[in-house]
Amino acid sequence: MPAHRHGMNYHPKVIKTKNGFRAEGLLFHMPGEWEFVFDLRFMDGRSERITHRIVVK
Repeated sequence: MPAHRHGMNYHPKVIKTKNGFRAEGLLFHMPGEWEFVFDLRFMDGRSERITHRIVVK
């Protein structure tokens, strides 16, 4: 939660599926704007960060 300067109290588990990846164990313990940050590391040594924000009501 960028506005509160804290994140989730839980560490989600990321699972590889046949169609990509799935995160389990997410717990949005309060409403408001949440930010997902994905750090991708490619096999060729490149890396990329993707950020996406959602609003939980």
